[in-house]
Amino acid sequence: MKLVSHYLQQIEGIAIFPIISLIIFMSVFVLASWYALKMRKDQVQYMSNMPLEDDELDHQDINLLN
Repeated sequence: MKLVSHYLQQIEGIAIFPIISLIIFMSVFVLASWYALKMRKDQVQYMSNMPLEDDELDHQDINLLN
């Protein structure tokens, strides 16, 4: 690890990359949180029931694989 950090310290302007990655991460996190908090309750209920629904489409897809 010391070898890698030594080479990274020699690169000019390397300090900007952690800042850019933090900004990108925080932007995605804030947008995802905002989207989740602003969802309508009926959308949340619909999505939460999706894995539990017994859909004919699922059975057709399984039959196509056999």
